[in-house]
Amino acid sequence: MKVLSFNIQSILKGKKDLLDCYLEKEKIDVGCFQETWLQPQYSCRLRNYEVIRKDRAEQSRGGILICIKKPLMFQKLDIEEIASSKIEMVACQVFLGKKDTIVIVNVYNPDGNEPQTEDIFNKVIKGKEPFIITDDFNAHSDALCLCGSHNHSGIGILSALDKNDDIGLVTPLGLQTRRNPITGVYSTIDLAFSAATIINQLNISLTPEPTLTSDHEPVIIEYKEFIPRNQTPPTHPTFKLKKVNWNYFQEELTKISLEEELAAVTTTEKEIERLQDLLLEVAKKTIPIKTLGSKTRNEPVW
Repeated sequence: MKVLSFNIQSILKGKKDLLDCYLEKEKIDVGCFQETWLQPQYSCRLRNYEVIRKDRAEQSRGGILICIKKPLMFQKLDIEEIASSKIEMVACQVFLGKKDTIVIVNVYNPDGNEPQTEDIFNKVIKGKEPFIITDDFNAHSDALCLCGSHNHSGIGILSALDKNDDIGLVTPLGLQTRRNPITGVYSTIDLAFSAATIINQLNISLTPEPTLTSDHEPVIIEYKEFIPRNQTPPTHPTFKLKKVNWNYFQEELTKISLEEELAAVTTTEKEIERLQDLLLEVAKKTIPIKTLGSKTRNEPVW
């Protein structure tokens, strides 16, 4: 099963044909789009997909959408709204077989200083498992994107991960999901989360932006296999992000010579893999680890 998360920055008529082709080419089962810029009077039909959407009716831009490939069976889920919040959400439950289901939650947070980001994890996914959350949280934190800054959204996410062992961050540290069109600097603000019970069955990757004029990259999450209900789920280690000595972390990072480490690397993909390996090596050395269902664990998973 392949789930797409993409801040498309408009899904209006001029992009529809290209988007249809992209969904077919990548064999997407469930597509989650942020910033659709749709309003209730606009129609949106995607070839071979059913559509669930939530438009921003009273303002321009914004809006979110989930498309489910036919003939997959699904049902739209009612989500408790987060009071006094600009966060936009839509969710559905997809039926994968006679007994297997998965909940897909699509989130767009237009304001990175939104103080109620943590409520998404406390309210929305409670009792819904397994689940995958796709989003553009506009979250900033060195623990998430190495961006050198923090905002309420980033702090809220870190707090939720620290408090909930049953939630895992699928997105690896440093995955370049958005390029700032002014500065050219990349960041990781398009994140994905899942139930800890399925995180080891998920692969995440980027595909080239299909000339849809977005400054975000499409993120694909592949759900490789399902865990039988009578099978004990694998343990899932995570970092204790509230107990990190970031000065120590930065000191260890500065000891790495990127020129030497990347000298023999010939492709961009291999450079990204090597950078991720280096970050994990430093993280394992400097950041305490906790594990779901166990008090010790040797190797963290981002």
